[in-house]
Amino acid sequence: MSLLAHLDPLDSTANRRASPRRTLRLQALGTTSSQHAAEVAIHDLSRTGLLLETSAELAPGERIDVELPEAGRTEAKVIWSSGRFFGCKFKQPIPPAALSSAILRSPPEPADDHSDQVANALLELQTLRTQVSEMTEHLGRIIDRLAPAGKGGA
Repeated sequence: MSLLAHLDPLDSTANRRASPRRTLRLQALGTTSSQHAAEVAIHDLSRTGLLLETSAELAPGERIDVELPEAGRTEAKVIWSSGRFFGCKFKQPIPPAALSSAILRSPPEPADDHSDQVANALLELQTLRTQVSEMTEHLGRIIDRLAPAGKGGA
């Protein structure tokens, strides 16, 4: 039996993540770099990172170890934060088996639950914020170079 499929080309500007993420809802235990235990809810997961929600106070650059099925204690670095949501990058990519196991252990989502949509929207907004910040800094450097040397403000 053959199947007919149509594959749309990927839009390279739509998703700048290093690897595809899988939406899930998995409760896990995390340990911060200061050795404080924290309950975390993992909202999406890829081989290279995750989006988690926790009441723990984490800062960009901070390390957190997250207990993942089949991978055990896995070190990640907080890349960005927005309220209780944290985008993290793993120190080392997790094995495909760990990703599959986490997806299988995640309970199915209720049809009317929109929290993943909110989390993904926050992720996209954070990405946009970072890009705007980088562009603003770049523009400032260009303006500084173009400004006449030795002239003060008006």
